Amino acid sequence: MENVLVGVLCKEIIPDLYSPVRNKLPFDLLLFTRRGINWGRGVISGLLLRKGHWRQGEMPFPDAVYNQLYTRSSALVRGLERVIGRGKVFNILTRFNKLTTHSILANSKLRSLLIPTRPYSEKSLWEMLGSGSVIVKPVYGCNGRNVLKLARAGAEYRVFLQSDYDFRTFSRAGELLGWLKKYTGQEDYILQPFLVFTALNGHIFDLRMLVQKDSLGQWQVPATLSRLGFEGYYINNLPWDVRTAELVLESVPCAVSIPQLKAYAVAVAVSMEKAIGHLGDLSVDFGIAAGRPWLIEVNGMPQKQVFGKISVKTLERVLWTPLMYARFLAAANLKNGGGTWEL
Repeated sequence: MENVLVGVLCKEIIPDLYSPVRNKLPFDLLLFTRRGINWGRGVISGLLLRKGHWRQGEMPFPDAVYNQLYTRSSALVRGLERVIGRGKVFNILTRFNKLTTHSILANSKLRSLLIPTRPYSEKSLWEMLGSGSVIVKPVYGCNGRNVLKLARAGAEYRVFLQSDYDFRTFSRAGELLGWLKKYTGQEDYILQPFLVFTALNGHIFDLRMLVQKDSLGQWQVPATLSRLGFEGYYINNLPWDVRTAELVLESVPCAVSIPQLKAYAVAVAVSMEKAIGHLGDLSVDFGIAAGRPWLIEVNGMPQKQVFGKISVKTLERVLWTPLMYARFLAAANLKNGGGTWEL
């Protein structure tokens, strides 16, 4: 065993998440929450994995930390860095703001892949409804939560909730706006034109590229997948089926290849890290409309367990890769270069 302690900061400790790699890690792994940190004594209480066995323990601060706490604040990460060293904690933020993400990528070579996006306002909504259906999303939304599709139906307005089967009808604009005001509350939302994404046998799908840094600190795409939605649904966060992106893409007409999508995804990761700060894994979701790719979303804390639906080996790889990056950080003499981390 190496004399290295890697920490994983999480909301709750669930050792089963790391079962596929528990007997293979060449170093100690500590799962801990913010409640386990004792800043005054310089120790952390958590669940320690050593030589394949879990035990409760109190350990010194890890040599490097993999942040898996879903958060829009970097305060806790910065606090850990002050103890273990700058650049030793990755995933500085994990809950990305969709407007900020769009702004970052709009100033990159990836701008042609972006779906036009505006902050929610009544004026923008009416302008966009004049051209077709509109998607309304929370700025900090995830898992398809509170996503709506709005459309005109003659003199009426319809709001679709996840599928074309479940909708509300409003006869007047004022009724629709009043309902939307209650629905959105104090949360910020964005507006996007509704794109008719390509479907496979009636099931719309996305193409997810998981982008992670490897044992040498380089961005890679160790796994892909495609989530196929239920028929009649315009979101697929609770999928009807999960397959490899390669298998799905070869079944539909499209002027893009998986290697191209992987290259786009790595470019997204590079741009996001340059703007936000130290990152180590994220996912990029693409959809296909009119034969070309569109970037649907960038997820700062992608779920790993879904890759188990592809294969056990795939799940092992996506769990293993960021831990090997943490091991790399533990041994590295880092120089912060505004998101660039060098030996």
